[in-house]
Amino acid sequence: MDATPHTILLVDELNTHFQDMAYTRYSVNRLLHHDGMKLQQPTALYILSNDGLHVLQNYTRDAASIDAALRAHKAVLPWKLQRNFYWGMERINLSITALQQIAIASTGTPGHKNIVWISPGLPLFTMLRMDAEGEQRLFDAIRHLSDQLLKARISIYSVDPRGVQVGAFAANVASNNFAYAAYLNGLTQTNDAAFGNLAIQTLATQTGGHAFFGRNDV
Repeated sequence: MDATPHTILLVDELNTHFQDMAYTRYSVNRLLHHDGMKLQQPTALYILSNDGLHVLQNYTRDAASIDAALRAHKAVLPWKLQRNFYWGMERINLSITALQQIAIASTGTPGHKNIVWISPGLPLFTMLRMDAEGEQRLFDAIRHLSDQLLKARISIYSVDPRGVQVGAFAANVASNNFAYAAYLNGLTQTNDAAFGNLAIQTLATQTGGHAFFGRNDV
């Protein structure tokens, strides 16, 4: 692998409602065909599903190969999106484990890596109160993940596929896409740790990437 920046397109089926996945696939197809069939950077396609991370296509500059891999993949219902605290924790664990797997695999390889994570995001659990032991575990997990991403030279770009929302749906989108801003300050003490520090949008901003939302264009 040379020092050219590498890109991972991560399509998040775990945290995305099924009706939004069709638009995600359509948009990724448009992206891959925007500048012809030759990509400027080596690009890989990953899927995050109910059972974890899967590599559908390793790094290539051939957009057609990535497109074919996504077309061949059969999307599954994200049943862990049910309004349930334990499924929410499971989604956080699977998502962070996937990010750690990418970081470990990327550590020591030359070049910067950009993860384009197409997802509405993770539960923030803003009302959850933890005891001191829980805060310490979460603080250690956040610090460890930050170190892994830094060593692997990874930046995250989060893209919310839900697009522009109006009415009651707008408040739902805002719950993730605006609430994460409260967690952008660095952690200095254990009791500052919160699940919002693990939000995809938070990680995107803190790794030098960007959080995109409210756009009808993945």
